[in-house]
Order: sequence, then structure tokens, then C-alpha cells
Amino acid sequence: MSLHEETDAELKAKLSSGELGDKKTAVAEAVLRRRRAERIQEWLQRHVWLEALVAALGLTALVGSRPSPASNDT
Repeated sequence: MSLHEETDAELKAKLSSGELGDKKTAVAEAVLRRRRAERIQEWLQRHVWLEALVAALGLTALVGSRPSPASNDT
């Protein structure tokens, strides 16, 4: 069975046991990273409002971090 066809649990078990060689370890880690990124992307697509909220908070923090012109008078 290919590493791409194994479940996350199987890949994690093989990684923790050390039964994979260096190249297969790198491939298994890449597969797990890609799957995690896909799960996060799918979750964000289902929760678009959260992405808008985070963007708004980031913008607020950016605007709020600038010193006000009145504070430079001293």
C-alpha cells in the first residue's frame, strides 16, 4: 500500500515507531501536512464569517497600533 493511501493514524504510527526510512519519513510527513492543510481549508470555507472576523480584527489592530497625532505634541 502506498503512503498516500494510508490513514492519518497509520502514518502517525509508522512515523512514531521509526519503521520508515528517511525518504519515506519525509513523504509521510508531507502527506500529513497536506491533509491537515486541506482540512483547515475546508473548515475555513464552511466558516467564511470567521475569516472576515479575523481580517477585521487584524485591521483594527493595525489601525489601533499607530500613535495618535496628539500624543506627539509632548
